[in-house]
This record gives sequence, structure tokens and C-alpha cells, in this order.
Amino acid sequence: MSTNYFGTYNHCFTFIGDIKSFFPNDPAKFVALSGYINNTAAGWNSQLNYVLGDSATQQIGYVYSLDGTESKANCYACCGLGLWNVSQNSIQDSEPEIRVLSQFILSTGSYQLASAGTQGNNETLPFARGFIPGLFSSQENGYRNASMPFIKEIEGVSYLSIPRSNAGGSNIWVNIEEW
Repeated sequence: MSTNYFGTYNHCFTFIGDIKSFFPNDPAKFVALSGYINNTAAGWNSQLNYVLGDSATQQIGYVYSLDGTESKANCYACCGLGLWNVSQNSIQDSEPEIRVLSQFILSTGSYQLASAGTQGNNETLPFARGFIPGLFSSQENGYRNASMPFIKEIEGVSYLSIPRSNAGGSNIWVNIEEW
């Protein structure tokens, strides 16, 4: 593709593997994240990259309990940049240096602690479960006109820019040495 976005074409974007759990001996650190919860479609607006780039408040899967039971909670991707999706047309074509990267945490109950209810004190389904390995958001947004796949070296490490659904610049990156 000659641009770094998918438009409204169907595509798939998933993460399947172990999170970097904050809890030793986590029996349920293996997850599958593929966009909206219970999603089986390949539509442009239901994939994980759409949630990350355009709809940050959506549930992206389930996480199971730390006590080994079948209890589960909806999970979200959250990062230190807050609601990280940026849709300003004036910067989508820019090619900024990437200076700030924030890891994504897999959370339960909500995409922010303030609305997660009791999850912050929950011993078996805590709010912050672990990092999604290799997944980052940058404060800088752009690279809409770069050809896919667009790989950028940031501080000596190769990162793949995650193309947005619909249109626009991207600020979601995958450390391709880690993911």
C-alpha cells in the first residue's frame, strides 16, 4: 500500500500471546486481543488498530482471574498519554521525530482507574494487569503518506507504525524486536 492507513477496507490486526503481568505466577497471562469484544468480523472499524487509533474507550477482550477460576472481566488498553487517539488533520501528514513513547497496560473494568469502580482494590481481577509487550503510543502523530509497512528506528530500536483504520496519521507503534 502506498499510504500508512487502511481507509475503510477490511483488514485484521490482532495480538495473541503473553502479557508482561505485574503478578508473579499469573495463571492467565495469555490473551487474544482483536478489537471489539466478541468480534468475528474483519470490518475496518472493528479491529484492534481501530480501537487503538480511533475508539480508545472500547473493550478489546477478556482477562481471567488471578486465582485460576473461570471468572473474567472485560479488558482495555490504556497508556500514560490518556486518550491517545489524535485526529487533527493538520498533523497527519507530518513526519515528526518520536520523542515520547508510552507503553500500553491491559486494564480491567474501564480504560481509566477513575471509572473502574472496585477493580483498583480487586485481588483477583485487578485494574492494572500487565503491559502489552511491545505496544506503544507516541505523543507525536503523523506518517499518513508513508508506504506500508513503515518502520522507524527510535533510539536504536526498530518500530512498526500501526496504520490507522479509516484515514489519518498514526501514533501507535510496535517494537518489532519485542512483539
